[in-house]
Amino acid sequence: MASRTVLITGANRGIGLTFVKAYKALGYNVIGTARKVQDAAEASSAGARVLELDVTNEASISQLAAELKDVTIDLLINNAGLLVRDKVSTAASGEIIDQFQVNALGPLLVTKALLPNL
Repeated sequence: MASRTVLITGANRGIGLTFVKAYKALGYNVIGTARKVQDAAEASSAGARVLELDVTNEASISQLAAELKDVTIDLLINNAGLLVRDKVSTAASGEIIDQFQVNALGPLLVTKALLPNL
């Protein structure tokens, strides 16, 4: 059986980096993304193919989809996230909008762009 491919957004640290290492250990081809590829050296060292992706930027999402045009993705993990560490009563609306764009709209747009690969 051919190796399966997983794409993990936000693969440069935290849970995303842990997913990279775990799926590599399971024998997957791992594609990890980060806003800045140079920030994902550990994911690259772990064997992931690292690509640039800003989930809040539709041009960046389109570029990723173009780079992966003929790549079958067996599993997509929309892990990129943003946490605003503030109370609802004091959080600035811009921070809340940023969080919504990364955590809600980003996964939707990435999934939509990669549907032909899934």
